[in-house]
Amino acid sequence: MLYFQKIAILISLLLLASCSSNNEEIYYYEGTVMGTTYHVKVVASKPPDANSIDSVLFYVDTLLTTYSNNSELMRVNLSEPGTLTISNDFAYVFKIAHRIWRESDGAFDPTVGPLAWQHGFGPQIHFDTIITGFEFFNLLETDSGYLLIKKKSNIYLDFGGIAKGYGVDKLAWFLIAKGYTDFMIEVGGEVRINGTKPDGKHWKIGIENPFKQDEFLYIVSDTSISIATSGIYRQRKKEGDDEVSHIVSVGDEHSLMPDVVLASLMDSSCTYADGWATALVASGCNKAKKIITSNRLENAIIICRDSSVVIKIRGTLLDATQKL
Repeated sequence: MLYFQKIAILISLLLLASCSSNNEEIYYYEGTVMGTTYHVKVVASKPPDANSIDSVLFYVDTLLTTYSNNSELMRVNLSEPGTLTISNDFAYVFKIAHRIWRESDGAFDPTVGPLAWQHGFGPQIHFDTIITGFEFFNLLETDSGYLLIKKKSNIYLDFGGIAKGYGVDKLAWFLIAKGYTDFMIEVGGEVRINGTKPDGKHWKIGIENPFKQDEFLYIVSDTSISIATSGIYRQRKKEGDDEVSHIVSVGDEHSLMPDVVLASLMDSSCTYADGWATALVASGCNKAKKIITSNRLENAIIICRDSSVVIKIRGTLLDATQKL
């Protein structure tokens, strides 16, 4: 649904705390991965291993990148129809993607990503024919692991609309397993916050107004939540008289310029939030508004090209179809 570099919102990391009485402080890590940047803050009495943090994110990149034929994703893409053995991690991402595909009535469809590749938003692979349809893949769980059934040739998966969210979750699980319960992780604009800062205050994340990039639509302050944002206002280009983006809208005959400028979703799982933020952009403005104002999503924000906005937090509509 989304080319590998999904648009990142501007993240405001507010009120950085100093050391607390128990000698815990915030340790800061940053780098590049998945064609974007990452920023990690961990509250601890001594610094976590920087190489371990980097290696977790690098692993997710090598699992799901479309830019290397050696990744597990591209091994699936370049395989002929048949039954493939896949890793537990790949199966996890596939299951979340399949769930969102089902819940979004097909708006999130990883098989339409290659349509954006043809416009320069992805690996430079020439296709004589592109077949789309997530239903052409099936996942089987066996006693010895997972099998993926690929039913067609010329059909390709692009998990760019969910990969960074999974990277955030994977690193969060790693930190928790190591005993770190207070942290903030951001990968390309997808964020997960857990616990508090050393002074006991919540982490705060700002969701940017795409029309006024020096102000925020909403400030998230919580002790355990993920925030993912997709959109077209930072990553698009001209082709002749037309504009195209890295997001393919399935709601308008695979349109390459959706009318949702920004969609942000909050959930306990960053993988799930990432996929649903992508799905809202791809759904188109009218359908996305209906999805948010119904009971299907509890915490979401969308902004349409006409500057109308819907903000729903904890099931309550804060702003419904108002103009920014």
